Amino acid sequence: MAALNVVFSSDGHYATWAQPRLAFIVKAAVLELSHIRNLHLSPRNLADVDYKEIIELLDAPAPFLETVEITDANLPVNLFAGDSPRLTGLVLSTCTFDMQLPIVANLRTLKLRHAPADNRIPVDQLISALSTMSRLEALHVIDSLDDHHGVTAIHPAQQVAQLPHLIELSIDCLLSNCISLLNRIVYPTSTRVCAKYQTDLSGKDDDISVVRSFAKELGSRAPGPIRSVMLDEHGIKVWQSPHAPASSPNLEITLPVLSKHEPAAKRFIRSLDLTRLKTLILHCPFSPKFLTTSFGELRHLTTVIAGDNAFMFLSALAVGLPRKTSSTTDGADADAGPSDKSKLTFLSFKTLQIEGWQFDELRQGGNTVFEVLKSCLRRRNEAGAPLPKLAIQSCLHGKEHLYVRALRAVVGEVEWDGASNQEDSDECEGCGHRR
Repeated sequence: MAALNVVFSSDGHYATWAQPRLAFIVKAAVLELSHIRNLHLSPRNLADVDYKEIIELLDAPAPFLETVEITDANLPVNLFAGDSPRLTGLVLSTCTFDMQLPIVANLRTLKLRHAPADNRIPVDQLISALSTMSRLEALHVIDSLDDHHGVTAIHPAQQVAQLPHLIELSIDCLLSNCISLLNRIVYPTSTRVCAKYQTDLSGKDDDISVVRSFAKELGSRAPGPIRSVMLDEHGIKVWQSPHAPASSPNLEITLPVLSKHEPAAKRFIRSLDLTRLKTLILHCPFSPKFLTTSFGELRHLTTVIAGDNAFMFLSALAVGLPRKTSSTTDGADADAGPSDKSKLTFLSFKTLQIEGWQFDELRQGGNTVFEVLKSCLRRRNEAGAPLPKLAIQSCLHGKEHLYVRALRAVVGEVEWDGASNQEDSDECEGCGHRR
């Protein structure tokens, strides 16, 4: 008999009378376990008793089995009778599973998601199992680890898992578990890491210390110099490429603390080596003080991308410039702050790209977003630190030609939705209007 593919996770809805017939078909297929190559099972459209009976049939040898994906199941203790030498992919969602089974040794993909509360996996047990998976390429551990309290340095007697072929690592658990797991896994610097911390922090010193330890641990695993960073409401993403987010990040850290507790976020960011950073992407409303004191000088920074909720970045543009002695008419300069040679973070970058801004929206002092933007750029220009290029994306408006004309007086080049507007052009290429 040829190898079979058994997939039962239908998204459709069947009448009650059809469920026994579906169960009969799936049972008949699973009874041929010794000939199955790929097995995907989900309880949807099956009665609980039928699904339980189907799962109990998974205690027979499966010599041809290559991939398994099962949802909501209490798996047999002797799953596949310990005989599935070709098994390379295992995806379990809300399942009880014994990590000590020998069937995991040849896995290339292991994904554990949302283990039942009474059957979470201890870190020690997971590390022990991982130490046998020398071929593993993808590891996802999502809300499946047993609660682990306290973060300590690795003990010499503790087992460490060597995963030399790991390409992708995704962890979503308590912060202490994240650190504990990372401390005991050795993987290549090219591995893409996505780490998510589930519970918000209080902002206390102890919590901040844990966050800093977490950042240091992950930052030390970064594949060479960090060249791109994105901050949003979820956390921080780090790329080795300067052209983020064109590809998957090498390091992605999700911590609610980043957007709610600036002191913790600052220590977190300072723990990363950003001396070679080229691109900074902001999609969160951090204060100007945070922005100008968290990153260092960033001598190699070339591009800042600011989303619609990163408007406060404008106030950081002028920090470090000498304060004007003459009065201003638009009031936006009042927030620039005093000159401070230690705050020169954003004076040397080349391109500011703004996305989704509403230029007519009223902001500080009754000024519109556009007026504040123009004022900040004018201050830089008058202080001898003009911005070479301003790129405007998805800022739809009927006055593009007027905005571009006003901005060209204080910026070297204005680009609107990909169209450049050079000084020697007679037409505003961004919208087609004649100047």
